[in-house]
Amino acid sequence: MELREIGGQYDAIFSLGMNCLPAIQLERNGIRPYTGVLDWVEVQHLPNVTEMIRNRFSDFALRHNLVYHTMLNNFVFLRDVKNGMIIVHDFPYPRNTATHLPDYDAFRAKMDRRIERFLSKAASSRRILFVRTGGLPEEALELESALASIVTGEFHILLVNHNPVKGLVENHWPLKHTCGVLLPDQPDIWYGNDAYWKQILKNVKYKP
Repeated sequence: MELREIGGQYDAIFSLGMNCLPAIQLERNGIRPYTGVLDWVEVQHLPNVTEMIRNRFSDFALRHNLVYHTMLNNFVFLRDVKNGMIIVHDFPYPRNTATHLPDYDAFRAKMDRRIERFLSKAASSRRILFVRTGGLPEEALELESALASIVTGEFHILLVNHNPVKGLVENHWPLKHTCGVLLPDQPDIWYGNDAYWKQILKNVKYKP
């Protein structure tokens, strides 16, 4: 799938991680209508996302699968050992600690609402876009298969990798639903590639 095919109007747009960057860029470009399941978590490996989608997020962040990972910026980071995922923004310290998570029930209710919305939009949208950073073409093919099992309409995947390139580079992968692109792997990927993200998403429109 080519980058020019990504443009157009979508009924739903979701980030699939690997971190907060896709959600941030969707927000900056005015096409993030709501918070997705994977907006504020870290899932380094795309096969973990694919497996969660195949399971319809049935084992997402279950309490018995969460262990203390670290603490940063006054948040307790938790690792979901089942899904290879790190939860980074939902358990503020000192209210939450490595051994005491009073915010878990509220977090669980919030995530259940997001999962329900994700699955509902997947089943009802005429055209839907998923944005992901990090992944190989063979992993993207498996992701396409998983999404095809829950999406009833047309769907596209924008998969961005950061490599030592000079600018925006298309991968031209021979995949039906996935457009792969490369962006410069510069020190500040959070802001340094804003112009390229704007170029990528300039023709993407959201209309519920």
